[in-house]
Amino acid sequence: MPERRRTNLAVALALAMLLALAAAAACAPLIANDRPLYARGIDRALVDDARARLPAQARDLGALLAWSEAEYLAQRRPGARQSHSEAIATAAAGVAARSTTLARHVEPELARVLREHARQALASAERFERGEREAALAPVRALEAWTGGWSDPTRDPARAGWRAAPRWPVFEAATRSDWFLLLAWPCAACWIWRARRRAADAEPLGAALARGVLALAGCALVACALFAWLHDERSARRADWKLALADGRFDALAVVHAPLAMGFSETHAEEAWLAPTWRRSARAAGVALEPLPGECDLESAWRHPLGTDGLGRDLAARLLWGARASLAVGFAAAALLTLVGVLVGALAGQLGGWFDWLALRGIEAALCIPALFLALAVLAFTDPRALDPAVAVVLVIGLVGWPGIARLLRAEIRRVRELDFARAARVAGLHPLRVLARHVLPHALPPVIVAASFAVGACLLTEAALSYLGLGVRPPLASWGALAAESRQLEHWWVPLFPGLAIFAAAAACNVLGEALRDRLDPRRREVGP
Repeated sequence: MPERRRTNLAVALALAMLLALAAAAACAPLIANDRPLYARGIDRALVDDARARLPAQARDLGALLAWSEAEYLAQRRPGARQSHSEAIATAAAGVAARSTTLARHVEPELARVLREHARQALASAERFERGEREAALAPVRALEAWTGGWSDPTRDPARAGWRAAPRWPVFEAATRSDWFLLLAWPCAACWIWRARRRAADAEPLGAALARGVLALAGCALVACALFAWLHDERSARRADWKLALADGRFDALAVVHAPLAMGFSETHAEEAWLAPTWRRSARAAGVALEPLPGECDLESAWRHPLGTDGLGRDLAARLLWGARASLAVGFAAAALLTLVGVLVGALAGQLGGWFDWLALRGIEAALCIPALFLALAVLAFTDPRALDPAVAVVLVIGLVGWPGIARLLRAEIRRVRELDFARAARVAGLHPLRVLARHVLPHALPPVIVAASFAVGACLLTEAALSYLGLGVRPPLASWGALAAESRQLEHWWVPLFPGLAIFAAAAACNVLGEALRDRLDPRRREVGP
């Protein structure tokens, strides 16, 4: 009993560690970011730009709608490839964006007028597509007259007075993958918690996996919807939020910053190679640097809790953002090599004959080539502009690491298929693939699950090694291996230490959970009982 309690405690700690790392990766934009989470105020640079450009954009849209196809081609800039309809759609989107920006910062009555103009501008592009030129031109002419010189004080937003508007800079700049990770992490945590709570159930593994896949697909759809609703391209391109708050370009009434108000690529040259600031001797008290809004004081122990690198970038922020690349590459590569290994090993063990012979020769040939050196050779000749380096690392690790899984599963299937229950299924006339999927494979998978759990740790280490050598994730993105490579000097001990601890914690947690999954999923253990 004490041994079982120790095992359960180790599994709980490993699960908590893995979920904590996954949560840090998914919530990195909310934890470490140089953008405010929420800001209520007047973005004077944005509204002044919108007020100045809206009349000109309305005139340009009216001219495009009035031109014929021949007139547009004559006026089009040399080298431009946009068609007449595409140019109108682009101009209408610009008018709508400027009108919506102004509508957020004016009184409600004037805001309704501006939003109606934005809607009519987008509708004009659709009417032009249907051939309704006059119907498309009328509301744009009305907007031109309405914005012409802003001579009427009741129509001029600047004279009417700006109104503070709420902004969500972090969410406005979030990508689809950011939203997916934010939504998928709690779904995965709930799925794991439910699986642990229903440990005694005999629910088929396929049903549980299908439910998880459906949940992730739902997360992807919701992420796309949230991206379409909240994304603001101009806000995403803006990288000077803290400077705008400091110099008054954004007149803020209320601001909520991230717990660590440091971007993963934000540099402070004055604080280069700063040791963790919880060490009193490492605090940059004498540095001539004025903290920006949201940042801790120079003498605070929380300013750079894990230190900085050679460019003065906060290591804690880069460690959180690097968890996304490292964990994503590690788990994706492990999933790919496991999938390929299971497919090849299962078919080779079940079908036998010439396919088994070819699979064995392929496995032996692949095992003769050192996987790391093959990955180095492939990545060295891969153009990062043609294939994303993170995707290239996943493909290389996945496609060179499958032979071990395939050989293990092939041997296990050849053993299980000769047992009495497998023989009885074949005698009953079941299709060989059904015998494999329903009777043989569930009894042969537990060793593969353990091997796959070790493969996750191995993939994390391989990705770290490739990034350490400069062939993994490219800057400005961060990964644990690239972080560890930023200094090889003993006086900068904190630079390789914390990424190394993160890699060790993730790999160890995966190994412990693999052993627990083997005990849980092994049919023979369920039959015998504890």
